[in-house]
Amino acid sequence: MNRPRTRKPSPERIPLDPDEPATLTRLSPSRKHPGQLVCTFDSGATLRIPADAARAHALAAGAVLEPRHVRELLAIADRAAAQSYAMNLLTARAVSRHQLLQKLRRRNHTPGTAAAVADRMSELGLIDDEAFAHAAARTICLGPPAGVRLVEAKLRAKGIPGDLASRAAKAALAEHDPMADALRLARRKLRTAQINAKDVTAVRRRLAAALARRGFDPDVTRRAVETVLK
Repeated sequence: MNRPRTRKPSPERIPLDPDEPATLTRLSPSRKHPGQLVCTFDSGATLRIPADAARAHALAAGAVLEPRHVRELLAIADRAAAQSYAMNLLTARAVSRHQLLQKLRRRNHTPGTAAAVADRMSELGLIDDEAFAHAAARTICLGPPAGVRLVEAKLRAKGIPGDLASRAAKAALAEHDPMADALRLARRKLRTAQINAKDVTAVRRRLAAALARRGFDPDVTRRAVETVLK
């Protein structure tokens, strides 16, 4: 009989105290991260840093690091981990600068590290809020009919600044006729919603609410509802 395999819990990571001296006992290549080294200290704590940073700091087994040097290595390790995560994330999908900053902060990277890594990703062309906003706006417009207000709101929710969100939303909807889109949505709602056709006031209210939720402005909403109810 096969017994279910259970994973052993990962050992708790020992933190490196930034206010105490530390002796570096070993430097070894990282198996999972080429070009980086794992620093092991006498306390059992480990840090992963780029090999060029280790060379720049002349690190070697047996070196005793003063607290200020320990803090420097902690900052280097924090940035290396954040940059590795950001590269993997942005290779898989596009995100806004704001979204990347949020994700890095959730992973407990310092605000300074998060901002520096976001700047570096921008320099590499992996973050481009302008391109991201326009692409996201076009994707939103592929769904159910939407007005500019809804597209703007969804872009702002992704961390796109208001002025850019407005420009991207208007550009994505430039070839759309708001009235035609609103009529299409209103007719669809009228067909699918369980509405008592005799209660015209209720029908008008529910259709208007549905169009407003999709970001159509009040004038377009009013005219579309009146048209489909004729």
